[in-house]
Amino acid sequence: NPKGTDVSFFHFHNNAPSIPSYSSWDEFFSEFMNGKVAWRSYFDHAVIWNKHIEDENTVTIIYENLQENLTASVKQIDELFGFSPMAKQIQSVADRTTFQAVKDKAQETYGASRVIFYFGCISGVVGDWKNLFAEAQNQEMDAKFNVCLEGTKLGAKLQYDAYCKA
Repeated sequence: NPKGTDVSFFHFHNNAPSIPSYSSWDEFFSEFMNGKVAWRSYFDHAVIWNKHIEDENTVTIIYENLQENLTASVKQIDELFGFSPMAKQIQSVADRTTFQAVKDKAQETYGASRVIFYFGCISGVVGDWKNLFAEAQNQEMDAKFNVCLEGTKLGAKLQYDAYCKA
């Protein structure tokens, strides 16, 4: 969702040495809303992907769904690639790819210096955006979502009302 992405991207910007950091959440929020952050506008990107939401070789899985039912998301990915694993295999993949499981193995996988970079900046908690958004920012993001994605197939998949309304 755009609110969770915004917060994660803020922390990413402030932990990645090769891209600009921001002195405050307010400064970053303004730049994010204007598409002036690394990789530009979230909304422009989402509008483009909306055009491909039903492409045969595309599956859309939102982070919130991963948190709620990881095994179902693993099955969706398997189906995209034409795999037919047994339930035990799907569960094994799901168990090893939870946010916490990946975080726990991060030092072994990425090395000590990257653990802070990858996992020191995000909580992995759905709805964590509520800890940074001021009410005016919340309303601004809601309005931007309504203009860019409300009524689209991607907008529906993002379940904005469920995950982005305060």
